[in-house]
Order: sequence, then structure tokens, then C-alpha cells
Amino acid sequence: MVTRVTHGHSGRPLYFPVVAWIAFVGMQTAALARIAAGVHYESPALLLASAIIFVACFAPWMLHNGAIYLQARIDGKAG
Repeated sequence: MVTRVTHGHSGRPLYFPVVAWIAFVGMQTAALARIAAGVHYESPALLLASAIIFVACFAPWMLHNGAIYLQARIDGKAG
């Protein structure tokens, strides 16, 4: 939802960029790793894997959207 709102409010076309797909799939994978860690008595290896997956997939998305937030709207409108 944040990707769509960011693109819409910045005057960009409403599409799901590759970086958003990577973040989506990565967060689902991180969630599964976290659940697996819980099932395996809070396995440190699985907790670390979950955290690494989350950061590795969320950071590119954050940088992509962060760049959009720091720019003016591309359609020239106010906002």
C-alpha cells in the first residue's frame, strides 16, 4: 500500500516496481523464517536468518521510496 500511495502522491504512474516485489517476497520469507524459529524453540540461526532477509529486502525498497520522498512531484503539481 505504501508503494502505491508513494507513487500516486508523487505524480508517478501506479505500478509495482521490481524493488517492491523483492521487498514483498522477502518480507513473506522473513516471516516464515521467524515462524520457523518460534517452532524450533527460538533457534538463533533462524532468528538471524529472518533478520538478515528482512533487512536485505527492505533496504532497497526504502532507498527507492526515500529518493521519491526527497524529490518534487514529477508531474509539476503542488503537493
